Amino acid sequence: MTNNLLNTISNIPSDQRLASGIELELWHADGRSSVGMFSNLLEQNGFLGIECKSDGSENVSLEIAFPPMDYDSYFAQKLYKDVTDLAESNGFKVKKGNGIHVHVSCKYIKESISSESFSRSSYEHAESCLEKVDNGYVISRTYKRNLTESQKYYSDGFSDEQITFEQIKDVSFRYSKHQLLINRFFPKSRHKNSFCASFTNLETIIESCQNIDDLKLKIKAYLRANFRSDGIGDYGSMYRGSKFQAINYTPYPNTIEYRQASTSLSLDRLVAWVRLINTMHFHTSKNRLEYGNEEIITLDVPSSISNILRRGTKQEMIYNLLLQRQNTSPCGRGILGSDICRIVNISKQSLRRQLSELRKSLKNASIINDNGSSIIVTHGFIENGFSSGDGDVNCSYDLVSYMTKKQTSDIQLMSSERIGTDSIYGSLDDTTYQFINTEMNRLNPN
Repeated sequence: MTNNLLNTISNIPSDQRLASGIELELWHADGRSSVGMFSNLLEQNGFLGIECKSDGSENVSLEIAFPPMDYDSYFAQKLYKDVTDLAESNGFKVKKGNGIHVHVSCKYIKESISSESFSRSSYEHAESCLEKVDNGYVISRTYKRNLTESQKYYSDGFSDEQITFEQIKDVSFRYSKHQLLINRFFPKSRHKNSFCASFTNLETIIESCQNIDDLKLKIKAYLRANFRSDGIGDYGSMYRGSKFQAINYTPYPNTIEYRQASTSLSLDRLVAWVRLINTMHFHTSKNRLEYGNEEIITLDVPSSISNILRRGTKQEMIYNLLLQRQNTSPCGRGILGSDICRIVNISKQSLRRQLSELRKSLKNASIINDNGSSIIVTHGFIENGFSSGDGDVNCSYDLVSYMTKKQTSDIQLMSSERIGTDSIYGSLDDTTYQFINTEMNRLNPN
C-alpha cells in the first residue's frame, strides 16, 4: 500500500483525538442490486465490520459505511484501502455527485488507548453488531434491529468528555469564513450542491448562536431562504433541509457530519480531509477558546431513564427495580441477582448481559460518577453472607444515592490579543498542508 501520508503523524495530541466514521457513495451498472453483491463480497473476503446499504440518490448504487476509527492508524487506512480496492475491482465507480460523509465523534478517544487499538477494537465491535439482511427488495449488511444507537459503536473506547458547543460553533465559523478556500479541495460539483449546501456568508449568523439548537435553526432558515445551485450540480436548485448542509448538526450529540467531500478512491485525499477537520477542532479547542473554572456538582440519580432506553426493555425494568429497592433490600444492599431474575423473568446468563448493557447505556448517556465509574454498585456473594454458590444470583446490585459531575463554565473565545488564527490550517502538520495545497492547485488552479 502506497500513501504519501501513511508514515506521517498529525499534530493532534493523544487526549484530543476524535474518531471519524466514513460513509462512501459509489455507482455500479447493476444499480441497487449491487448492494447485495457487495454484501456477499464483504462476507467472502472477511470484512464483516463494514456496513453496506442502498442510498436512493441519483447515481448512488451503494453506500459503504466504516465504523468510527482513527485515520492516523495503519489499521484504519489499510482497511479503507482494501475495501475500496475490492469495490473498484468489482465494477464500482465514482460518478458525478457521489460524496464522502465524515461523522466526527462528539467525544474524545480515551488517552490510554492507542490509535491502532481503538480502530481495531471499534471494527471488531462492529463485526459483532452487523448482519446480512434480505428485506425482499435488496440484500444489505446493516446493524441488528434490536440495538440502540449507543450499542452500535465501541463506546468503551471514548472518554466521558464531550466536545463543547463553543468548539462546534467556532469550527463552523471558520469553515464558513473560508468556504471558498475549502471549495478548492473539491470539484466544482461540490461547491454549490443541494446535498451539501454551502456555508458561504454564515459567519454573522453563527456568531449570534447561543446553543446547538439555535445553530441548527438559524442556519436552516438562512439556507432555506438563500441557497441556490449555480447550475453545475444535477440535483435541483433549492435547499433540501438541515441534513443536506456542508456541516450537518442533526446527529449531535453523537457526531457532527461533514458532507462536502466528493467521493474519491484516493486514500491520501481521505486522510488529508479527515485530518484537516479534526485539526480544526483541536486548534479551536486549544488555541482559540478559554475555559472558566471547573466545579464539582452533586446530582440526584435519575428517577427514570426512559429518555435513553426504549420503554419496556429488560434494562429499563432492571433499573426501575434497582431504584425501588435502593438501600432497602432484606440484605441491606440493593436487590439480589436471584430476585432480579425472578421478577424480570430472565436467566442468570441474561442477567449478566443485561447489567453489562445497562451500565454501557448509562455511561453513554453520561449518567456516571465523576471518576467514570458506574452508578450501579455490585455487592459480592460473600459480602451478602453466602459462603459459596452462584456469584451472579447471590450478588446484590444497588444504585448510588447521588452522583457527582464536573461542570465547566464560561467557555468563550480568547481575547483578540491572545486568540489563535482562524485559518483552516491552524495547527495542521506540514505534510498534510502541502498535500492539500497541491490538490487544490490541481483541481481548481484559479
